[in-house]
Amino acid sequence: MFAELWKRPSIVVVGTAVTVVAVFVARGDLSLTSREQKAPPASKPVQVAAANGGSGVERAPVVVKPERAGRVRPESPRTVRGRVFDAMGFLVVGAEVVAAGQSILRTDSDGVFSAQLATATTPLLVRASGYRSQWVVPSVGSPDGLLVQLEPAAPWDEALVEPHPVASNLTGEGLVRGFDGKPLAGAYVTALGSLVWSRTDEIGRYTLPLPTSSTTTLVVHHPDGAGDGRGQVVRSEPVQFERKSGVVPLPELVASLGSALRGTLRDGQGNPVSGVPLQVRGEGLSRVIESGISGMFRLAGLLPGRYEIQPIGYRGALGQKQEIVVDHAFVDCVVQLHPTAEQRVQVLDERGEPMRRAYVATSFDGERRSVAQADGEGWASVRIAAKDAQFEVRGADHYEAMSVRRYEADHNRLVVAAP
Repeated sequence: MFAELWKRPSIVVVGTAVTVVAVFVARGDLSLTSREQKAPPASKPVQVAAANGGSGVERAPVVVKPERAGRVRPESPRTVRGRVFDAMGFLVVGAEVVAAGQSILRTDSDGVFSAQLATATTPLLVRASGYRSQWVVPSVGSPDGLLVQLEPAAPWDEALVEPHPVASNLTGEGLVRGFDGKPLAGAYVTALGSLVWSRTDEIGRYTLPLPTSSTTTLVVHHPDGAGDGRGQVVRSEPVQFERKSGVVPLPELVASLGSALRGTLRDGQGNPVSGVPLQVRGEGLSRVIESGISGMFRLAGLLPGRYEIQPIGYRGALGQKQEIVVDHAFVDCVVQLHPTAEQRVQVLDERGEPMRRAYVATSFDGERRSVAQADGEGWASVRIAAKDAQFEVRGADHYEAMSVRRYEADHNRLVVAAP
């Protein structure tokens, strides 16, 4: 019977395989125990000095043979999305966005662009025909997209100087806990003045590039969820660093319930306006939120203090900066848009003579909104806000500034002192 079995090829193959496996097991090349069971006993503890001056316990180092010397990996690119508006709140289509060493990008039909940055401090040049070009340094990792507002160009504008932010070689690692003592996931963390944000993972840990200064203050901002909708927030005491590069531990931060800003955006007739970005700045925080249904907006996770809120503008209607004091759990406000209109004004000197070919710029809330050159009779078409009319007048030849004496709205006359 056995003789008949050995005549079958399958039996021969199985027998050979079993023999080979048995040989490898006997030599120890194939172990029937797990890696954990084969592992040698842990090395003995070694007493070392702790960073805070005490003593700690550290295991003896394990030498690991590298496979081969690897190349230094370049810093991964960062994606920044943004929108470009003009000074009257209209989206700018086809604006050019230029990052160092990259091809020119253009905003789409919604004024939106998306750029890849080589580093967290790569500046962007934003430019468009008829507008004053602007260098911006994106806030990498921010909860919001980048918002750029271009002023109309004027002949006396100075040449732009490209900013050169100093890159930091120092990185901090830390942990954030919520008001309930549990790890706080999804919280935004930044070092004041760094323009770089990080976000905590599911166990509340984060890694954050730090400024080059030896002292910094950390801010944690968690606008969602907690409690009754107030969000969570904490600002650390100043943290000092003795080193300029490498990785340093950051103090554990425990957030508390914050305050929430709630409001409604309305136009000049009191109607609610939706879909308008609003900038909120204060207490080390800068956010961009947007009015929603019925013009309502909301931002939680705020520290007590003073904040400035301003809408970007909507179809030629402009919003004035408004100061809000956050001193309660919930603070309500109404933000108003002010209408503007294009008007023809005549620029005259104090003797009543027209200032031929003079340039007239109008501003609202300290920002330039329109630029026009007067004709031979001193007439110019400019954009004027009914609430707050601000003018800048310059000569036609050398762009010398002229003092504005008064604006006679009833007669559309702008009286200036001749240079």
